[in-house]
Amino acid sequence: MELIKNNLKRVIKTRLVKPGETDSMIYLRAIFTIFKKDLVAERRSREVLSSMLVFALIAIIIFIFSFELAVDVHAQAFAGTLWVSLCFSGTLGLNRSFGMERENNCLDGLLLAPVDPTAIYFGKTLANWVFLLTLAVILLPIAGLFYGIDPFSWGLAGIILLGTLGYSLSGTLLAAIAVRLHNR
Repeated sequence: MELIKNNLKRVIKTRLVKPGETDSMIYLRAIFTIFKKDLVAERRSREVLSSMLVFALIAIIIFIFSFELAVDVHAQAFAGTLWVSLCFSGTLGLNRSFGMERENNCLDGLLLAPVDPTAIYFGKTLANWVFLLTLAVILLPIAGLFYGIDPFSWGLAGIILLGTLGYSLSGTLLAAIAVRLHNR
């Protein structure tokens, strides 16, 4: 079995490597290929982003109607509501992104690819980060409208970029571990 895997990897690698490519170029191309695969799969099914968006909107609406807040407390409630909505819906999206791989047994195919497994991780992380940023761009004006706050500032954009990146990095790792568990 090991001989078959090694031969398969060698055949695939000789067909994937273009003349004159360095190892770092092959690595970056593998990351981009996995990223592109996830974006194309999401464009076809619209499963991850739609479920994340619906969940986040429901969470924001529940927070809006559950708290009677004074005007001076709205800024603090806005930040908390936004991050709770992003984190909870992001968890749903992370699990769904690996759930699609598990349902179709595609994860085994990805692991058989002749690339470093970290390329798979970074490709999936990049796709999950794009999904979270897309969700944040949609949620910011909606939450800002309900809370009466201008959500467009450079500081908030930087915090959202870095916060969603950190969440994607750690969440993708945990989702990859959880997809292999039977109980998830």
